Amino acid sequence: MNLFDPTSRWWLARDYIPISHRGLPIARIFFPYENASGDAIRWSRLADLEELPASVSWADVVTQATGHGADPALQPKYGDVESALRRCLIDILPSLSMTTLSWTGYGNPFRGAPTLEVGGGVYAESRVPIENALMQTPFPTFAWDDAQQLAWGMRLYPDSMIIAATPGVMRAVAVDDRLDVRMIDARSDSLPAYDAPGT
Repeated sequence: MNLFDPTSRWWLARDYIPISHRGLPIARIFFPYENASGDAIRWSRLADLEELPASVSWADVVTQATGHGADPALQPKYGDVESALRRCLIDILPSLSMTTLSWTGYGNPFRGAPTLEVGGGVYAESRVPIENALMQTPFPTFAWDDAQQLAWGMRLYPDSMIIAATPGVMRAVAVDDRLDVRMIDARSDSLPAYDAPGT
């Protein structure tokens, strides 16, 4: 089964969404970082995301904001998403059964489950309610429903999530003030390069 474009070099943001769902509106949800005290710091606290490209990196945001009192030592959470953001997504997103792919390099929570290779990585496949998927730590790297209403994907050790959803759901995502969101231009927007742990 050809879920993702085999010619993709994992550069464009849309490449993290299954082919079956790429006709939906696509957005990037930014995960908060944390300071030395463990407090969650949202991207929008440091910069006006509407004035920045959807491909912006955290390093760019911190560099821009350092002169305005930002702490350059803010640390990424690498997918360990705070509970408030998880609850927000559960509130907003429709209650669906999702096929999920979880990278086995994090430790396989679904031992004995079938595996699938995507982009050179090995992922455990599972079918779970969306609420279960959103409470998993880290989030499943990829997830989608059968009815082509919702899908998401992200890098390993992610700083954000690429999400595709029906227009009504995407409007709810875009206007919720608990989230930092930028709409994606599927033709050109990419995810920035970064150094993941151990690289």
